[in-house]
Order: sequence, then C-alpha cells, then structure tokens
Amino acid sequence: MTIDYGLNLKYESYEKVIYNYLFMLMYIGSNGQETYEIAELSRQDLNGTARYIGMGGAMDALGADISTISSNPAGIGLFRKSQAAVSIGVVSQNGNEFDNISPTRVSFDQAGMVFSVNTGFRKQSYLNFGFNYSKSRNFAQILEASGVFPKVFDEKTGKYLYSSSQNRQTCGKGVSGIFEYGNSVNQVDYLYDQAGFVEEVSPNEFNYYWDDGESYLMNRAVTGHINNFDMNISGNINNRVFLGITFGLKDVLYKAHSQYDELLVPKYASSSIYDSREISGSAFDVKFGAIIRPIESSPFRIGLSIATPTWYRLRSSNYTDLIYTYEDVKTGKPARTQVMSEESYKYRFSTPWNFGISLGHTFGTSVALGVCYNYADYSSTTASIDDGYEYGYDYYGPYEYSVSRDDRITNEQLSKTLKGVSTLKVGAEIKPISEFAIRFGYNYVSPMYSEDGMKDPSVCSVGNYYMSQTDYTNWKATNRFTAGVGYTIDKFGIDFSYQYSCQKGDFYPFSSGSYYYWDEIKGEQEIDNSVAPCEVENNRHQVLMTLSYKF
Repeated sequence: MTIDYGLNLKYESYEKVIYNYLFMLMYIGSNGQETYEIAELSRQDLNGTARYIGMGGAMDALGADISTISSNPAGIGLFRKSQAAVSIGVVSQNGNEFDNISPTRVSFDQAGMVFSVNTGFRKQSYLNFGFNYSKSRNFAQILEASGVFPKVFDEKTGKYLYSSSQNRQTCGKGVSGIFEYGNSVNQVDYLYDQAGFVEEVSPNEFNYYWDDGESYLMNRAVTGHINNFDMNISGNINNRVFLGITFGLKDVLYKAHSQYDELLVPKYASSSIYDSREISGSAFDVKFGAIIRPIESSPFRIGLSIATPTWYRLRSSNYTDLIYTYEDVKTGKPARTQVMSEESYKYRFSTPWNFGISLGHTFGTSVALGVCYNYADYSSTTASIDDGYEYGYDYYGPYEYSVSRDDRITNEQLSKTLKGVSTLKVGAEIKPISEFAIRFGYNYVSPMYSEDGMKDPSVCSVGNYYMSQTDYTNWKATNRFTAGVGYTIDKFGIDFSYQYSCQKGDFYPFSSGSYYYWDEIKGEQEIDNSVAPCEVENNRHQVLMTLSYKF
C-alpha cells in the first residue's frame, strides 16, 4: 500500500479526493452495529403512572399499581378491583431549539387496564390479568457541545501548532494500515468514519490527507421512543405469596439529526457534517416476579424479580451530507465541495438479565414505604450480525429463514466499554386523609460506561465498517428526584407527579489516541490525535398526570 501524508493538500484537488472518498463509502455494503448505539438503546427511563413516578418507582414490593407490570409482575396480583388508567405528560430539557425541534414536548406515556377476578377458591384468592402500554424510553434530547483542540510545540518552527481534527483520525487509521484488505477477521475491506480525505490512486493504493482543526461545534436533536406493550397474568396463594409473569413486546423508533462543524487551520477552511439517522425495529422480553409476606400478621413484604434479556432486532439507516469549504488557489476566494451518501443495515443485540429485590411496608392506611434495588451487567450485552435471509426446502415446499451470526469483536468491545449498572429506588406515600396522598421518591443509577470507554476506530468489527458519527459520550451516574400528589373521588382518581433527572457526561468529538506507521526512511512514526472531553449535561423535567377508574 502506498502512503502519502501531509498537513495541507493542494486545495484544487480536494473536490476529487472527497468524491473518491465518499464514492467508496456509497458502494461498500454494511451490516453491523456499534457499541454506543447499542448502549443508547439499552438505557431506560423512570416512567409509568403519576403515582409510580411520584414514589420514585419504589413499588416493586408494595404492588397494586399498573406500572409494576414491567418492574415486578407480581405487583399486579395485589389488585382487588379492576382498574383502568391513562397518563400524559410534558418533558422539558435545558437547551436551545435545534433543527426545528423544541426542548419541551408533550408525551403520551401510559395506558392500561387490570381485570381482577375472585376465583372463589378462597375468599382472598384472586387471578388478575393486566395489559399496559408505557414509554420505557423517551429519546427526546438536544445535545450541544463545543471545544478547542489542543496545541503542541513544533521544534522545527518554534511555534505551537494545532494537532487534532476529525479528518486526522481517518488518515491516522489509513497510514497505520487499518484500511488494508483482510485486516478484519470478518473480512471487512475497509473501515471508515465520515471525515477524512482519502484518494485511491490505484487498487489497494491510497493517499491520505488531513487538515488540523482549531475548534469544533456539535448540535444534535433526538426524538423517538421505546414503547412497551406488556401482558400480565398474576395471582396469590393464601394472600401471602403473590406470583406474576409479564410478556413484553417493544416498538423502537430513534431519530437523530446532527450538525458537526470544525474550523480548520488553513485560511477559509472548515468542514461540516450533517447526519440524519433512524433506527427502527422491535424487541421482546419476559419478566417474572414474586412478593412474599413472611409474617402473616404484618404488612411487611419482600419482592423478587427477574427479567430475561431483551432481544432486539433493528434496522439502522443514515443520510450524511459532507461539506468542505476551502480557499480556491486560483481566485483566492472561498469555495465549497458538497457530497452526500446514505446507507442502511440490520443487526440484533440482547441486553443482560436483570435481577431485582425490594422491600415494602405500610403503616395502617396512612403511610407506605418502599425501597428497590436492581442490577444488570451490561458488559455481557451480546450483538449479532444480520446476514439477511436464506432459502430452504422441506416436505411443505420452499421457505425462507433469517440468518445471523455473533459479532465476536463487537462483543469484546461491549465488554470493555460497558459495565454493571446498579439502580436504587426509594419512595414514600403519606395520606393525611384517605382521599388525598402526598408522595416523594429518589433514584440513583450508576454509570453504564467505563471511564476509559471509547468509540475505538481501530476495532476491526463490522460495526465500525460504516460509522457516520465519530462522536460519543461517556455518561455518568443518573440522579432522579420525584414528588407527587393524588386525589380520589369515589371510583375516580387523579394523580400528578414531577420528576427531575440530572446526568453529566464526557463528550468526545472523536476517539482520542495515537496511530503508528512505518516509514522506510524515518522508521516508526506517530500521528497523535488527542482531544480533551467536553462536559455535557442531560437534565430533564417531567410533569405527568394520570386519570384512573376502578370498577
């Protein structure tokens, strides 16, 4: 492979180089997944009825709320009357409007019904059936990040020069041989991200160029949801042991529109990447739960829950627009090159098992207290490559079936980047009078990402085969504070809740690191492309109202 490299390419040849680069992108097929994309889809919000949110979701042992259908299925078994409930809310985030998407949006969050049937076997023996729609994830988010690239001292010129940029990453990968045929165990020909200047001079021979950047600015607006459709069967034994099972189906829709700008060192030079991504698909899981009253004369309860992995099957597609502005050497004025490309692929992944234990206690009819702890080891998340369909033939004739295979390298990267997550939920409900309730709650969710996790461009996986977004964020712990009130009038109930969720993260416009290559004259050479993280926040306010009716 022939390699040429330099800080500044002759500007009149940029248009040819960019077209060559994106021409290859447009005609290379891809089917895989990427670690941070999987992690984003695996996270969950605290959502449900206003009562459930007001108590911080700490109702897995207390039960008798339809939202426990997805956290501890045995909670549905504590209903003694049938009930219908519907919830609608408003979600607001700190930030500015981007891409005509407002940081404040209305959200339809829950609708469900529980049918409680007295079996007649014993006076307190019930068999309950529940169905509930809920939004387990509201992707609504506007992300803003900006930063200045670091400078290094150049001994030759005696000056401090900028030495980082997104397109420098592509060239670092190129000169270090990552693009070479057969470098991946998956036989991926090339690994690309979306900013870099690569010119194919002959088969398997490339020239790589880059410009260093002074600063960057990222804006991204995200919309979409993960909708849960849960079906539950639950009951009790002697009113002391409650058991339940929930079958869940999920509908996934994720849309992101982003603009990434770099101000480059050459005069008039800048690059902009406009990326639109949509992920859609479905998933399913099964949850098991139990609630036990160990002392017959006491309302104290212990809850246990187990959730199988959630099996996702998704399709990801993106449309990318790369614009490069530079100085035309003939006229000395700014010129622009614009190239567009799009791609789509299918993949699958499964989240880890989730285990929960909870405690609940009531004091008469005036006070209820709950605490829950859940654990899921996200480093055990597994991904597979969807190879499409194959055809077979049996006694009944021809048929087609889907084919997938484990993506071993991506799974290794998942185990390095993600880690176990602990969720602690506590909540309380106080009733000064029987018709009126005041509620409080708190959640702590430990970080999912390792501190040194990164979107590693050197990983030769199919997931990195086509990567239109090089940025990533290592989100830290989440803290949620909740409060609510409720009022009942005969069979009707109205509840309100407020939730404040706060989270910080380290944003990287691209992976920080070095690339090494061998120069026949100079020996081993290093291309350093270091960048410091930018601290970002994901703080959200939610106001929710639930209307319910018992029958």
